[in-house]
Amino acid sequence: MSEYLPPKIDWVREHVEAYEGSGGTKATTLRDTGMPCIIVTHKGG
Repeated sequence: MSEYLPPKIDWVREHVEAYEGSGGTKATTLRDTGMPCIIVTHKGG
């Protein structure tokens, strides 16, 4: 079982929450740049 650790940087955490909370329909670009962004999930090892 894995444990979710939210990002420590406020704007990053808020961005991920907006993206995940919308099912991937909001916060699809990086801040004010208009560049597409991705969310990376890593399970340590």
